Amino acid sequence: MVIAAACCLAMEISRHVPRVEHGGDSGRIAASVLQGIGFLGAGSILKSGLSVHGLTTAATIWASATIGMAAGSGLLIHAAVLAVLVGIGLVALEPLELALTRRREMRRIVIESKEHPDLLGQVRPLLEKYHIRLDEVGMAHRLEDHRQTFSLVVACPEKMAYPEFAREVGGIAGVVEVRVE
Repeated sequence: MVIAAACCLAMEISRHVPRVEHGGDSGRIAASVLQGIGFLGAGSILKSGLSVHGLTTAATIWASATIGMAAGSGLLIHAAVLAVLVGIGLVALEPLELALTRRREMRRIVIESKEHPDLLGQVRPLLEKYHIRLDEVGMAHRLEDHRQTFSLVVACPEKMAYPEFAREVGGIAGVVEVRVE
């Protein structure tokens, strides 16, 4: 609401500039407002592990600014229609999104072990047990101490029991360390 009201006033100022200053550029204020709102929106985007959060918040900030700019430009019907569409998108569609998608977080699981011929084969049932989807596997060998490191990029359920999962993987023969990042 604050963003929309401020943008509304910014557009009123933008419309007023050419009347006061002949040859003044009315689009300059609008462009500056959009740049500032983009910066504000970008600040709301957070990265947690391999997951990104805040994109809806950033889009809502941008939409609020646009609603205010439309109202300030005298496009009241356009502003009202966008406000209704944003409201529908944020409120009415959320239950549908939750019903259609499983919320997942992207994580990296690093497993360090003594050389083990079938470590991944023993980890796969645990991935299934915890409903973890494996997206990418990387492996490195260290010859000097006969160790191997697996780096798994996975999609985990939103409310994952990471300590329990790590404890079970750590219980596999030869596993030296398990990290969930």
